[in-house]
Amino acid sequence: MREAFNLIQESNLQYEDTIVWLKPIKEIVGVIDKIVTAKTRNRKPSSKTPIVGYGVLFDSTPNNGCRGHFFRRIFIESADGISPSEVLPGVSVEKCKKDLTTSKHVI
Repeated sequence: MREAFNLIQESNLQYEDTIVWLKPIKEIVGVIDKIVTAKTRNRKPSSKTPIVGYGVLFDSTPNNGCRGHFFRRIFIESADGISPSEVLPGVSVEKCKKDLTTSKHVI
């Protein structure tokens, strides 16, 4: 597996069905997300970086242009991230973070 982008592109997340957390979310301080290229839609992607979660794709997800390879999202623990309980399938952590900030200021 290799990292495809540093920034999450929303179009890469449109096929994300669910998120799998590898440890209880109460034990995770915060998460950031990255897009990687993986050879499967649903198994845990291999990574040199310790991951705490990953996105599972729909069975109908097309490859990323290279046969048998798919854009997948992984989650890395980070105090600068957001709570995993705030993460939604198909929505980047950055977008969730902005939505949380905006909603706290709405009266």
